Amino acid sequence: MKKRLIIHIFIFSFFSLWANPEPNTLSDSKIADFRLATLPKAGTHLLVKCLYLLGALPEISESKFGGITLSQKLQENHGWHLNAAILDGIYSSSHKYLIMVRDVRDAILSIHNWMPYLWIKLDRPDLYEKTINSFEGDADKQIYNLIIQNPDASGSSLLGLYHLAILLYNQREQLPNIMFIKFEDLIGQNGGGDLSKQCQTIKKIVEFLDIVTISDKEIQTIAEKLWGDTETFNVSNSKGQVGTWKKKLKREHIQAIDHHWNEYLSLFGYEIEAK
Repeated sequence: MKKRLIIHIFIFSFFSLWANPEPNTLSDSKIADFRLATLPKAGTHLLVKCLYLLGALPEISESKFGGITLSQKLQENHGWHLNAAILDGIYSSSHKYLIMVRDVRDAILSIHNWMPYLWIKLDRPDLYEKTINSFEGDADKQIYNLIIQNPDASGSSLLGLYHLAILLYNQREQLPNIMFIKFEDLIGQNGGGDLSKQCQTIKKIVEFLDIVTISDKEIQTIAEKLWGDTETFNVSNSKGQVGTWKKKLKREHIQAIDHHWNEYLSLFGYEIEAK
């Protein structure tokens, strides 16, 4: 009888937690009008989760973040990825823009890993087959052609958006309404980053968006909840880790990136590996 009661309590508790997701940390925050302008595979879900925990995204009510890319309301209210169509808004609107960037070497691996999953998700078996069989089905060739932005490489158009970050970064002093956030600074120690840097980055986001002042303890609580539990994290090979490229990329890949993406790496402070 006692054992059966314990089982019933466990089941009740489990479904209670599932039905009542963990609330955001600062649900009544009043903030500046902002838009997302993140680079693809640069930690968009990580940033969205951070903003949710800060109370900046009431459009999200779930504690599990799988599927937020399908939230039409979220994208209508706050945008999503950086693209050429929103440059006019960045230059002329009163909105504040959060631009998320990442080491392009890790991003390239993430894009390569993501594209087959994306086509399955969108129920496009034809594009899935085309992606995995491209360049003779050779993963090394697929990655190399993605690096050099061969139009036939799956994900090439996504990687091309990284050039827009270069454009805006070079104009950042004339654009006080934009904030650049590095994936490596926000991911925290569970992802190979640094807790202190993570908390500093969250605090800068708070200040940029005019969110009500919160304590260092509250910021650390948010930092501790941030890593993992997003749709992209759950299908990623790297699991939100900084520097996966060091183990995965071949020397020819690294050299090609250093050549084709030298300006991006230099501007955003990423070490150039090949000499």
